[in-house]
Amino acid sequence: ADTGFRRFRTAFEEMARKNGKSTWWGPLGAYLLTMDGEQGAEVYSAATTRDQARIVFDDSKAMADRVADLRTYLGVVVLQHSITVAATSSKYTPLAAEGSTLDGLNVHFAVIDELHAHKTRAVYDVIDTARGAREQSLLWNITTAGTDRSGICYERRTHATKVLDGFFSDPALFAIIYTIDDAD
Repeated sequence: ADTGFRRFRTAFEEMARKNGKSTWWGPLGAYLLTMDGEQGAEVYSAATTRDQARIVFDDSKAMADRVADLRTYLGVVVLQHSITVAATSSKYTPLAAEGSTLDGLNVHFAVIDELHAHKTRAVYDVIDTARGAREQSLLWNITTAGTDRSGICYERRTHATKVLDGFFSDPALFAIIYTIDDAD
């Protein structure tokens, strides 16, 4: 049944290094903060370190800084560590696994950057479970290839490849893996 909400609620995207992942996801975070019609939207770019978490956020921040008319039209305020929209009580901030409990989140959209670098599944699980109160939250996992076959990235990649290969259906998952074919 068509509910009017977004179809995809989780995404897995893998691509080679230096292909502009951060530049691509910065605008999506800004869009979901301002244009999705979500009251109290909480948007996050998350990673294992503060510097990595800031990469996607800083691209969004730089884009917002460049367009004063759009900031005024949307009621966006760009601060050092967050982007806010007072009219909808919404915020966009970077989150780092280091030095943060990540408690009390109510996630509308989160991008977890470099999922392969996460040594545990703690950040993924906290963000995933913090989406429960939202009807159309979106969790986007982006990563380059990794070698750890015991981590959350390999688990999510295995799930994605099984869906892509038709072994089972997961209509709420968007998955795309940019890589060379096994024979190449």
